[in-house]
Amino acid sequence: MATAATAAAAADVPSCRDLPAAVSAFADAFVDFAVSGIFFPSTPTPSPPPPPTPTTFLPSPTRLVAIGDLHGDLPKSLSALRLAGLVPPHDPTSWSAGPTLAVQLGDILDRGGDEIRLL
Repeated sequence: MATAATAAAAADVPSCRDLPAAVSAFADAFVDFAVSGIFFPSTPTPSPPPPPTPTTFLPSPTRLVAIGDLHGDLPKSLSALRLAGLVPPHDPTSWSAGPTLAVQLGDILDRGGDEIRLL
């Protein structure tokens, strides 16, 4: 008797083949995503904090010279270096400023015809 009652109860329960294809596809997708954890994700593990940013400390120079845009103009660049006392008047290839730190800000290459020589 239990078999007949079970068969009768099973006949009253709709199966997936009785559902329209769109509903059946939705049910399949929902179950797949629910099982994979997309709809009901487990508690996420927090990501570790990023490593600290390294800090660079340089000793303060005894003298700091900042030079603006050179624009590929070698003669004017050498004049600026001479005026700042960084190179001697008669030998522009020598450094005569000792521990002076020179910083060039702006364009090195831009308009002048001596860009390669300036580099």
